[in-house]
Amino acid sequence: MREQRQIPQQRSSIAETAFYTTTALVATLGMAILLTSATIAYAIAQSIR
Repeated sequence: MREQRQIPQQRSSIAETAFYTTTALVATLGMAILLTSATIAYAIAQSIR
């Protein structure tokens, strides 16, 4: 059997920052859509009453 060496992977800080920024933006957008749709649903429910 051959030995498997673990090669340390070095990510650039720009790529890592972009990854976390993108993740945060997607999460924020998802929460905004959820809040907006809940607000619209509440407004529709109130107008039907």
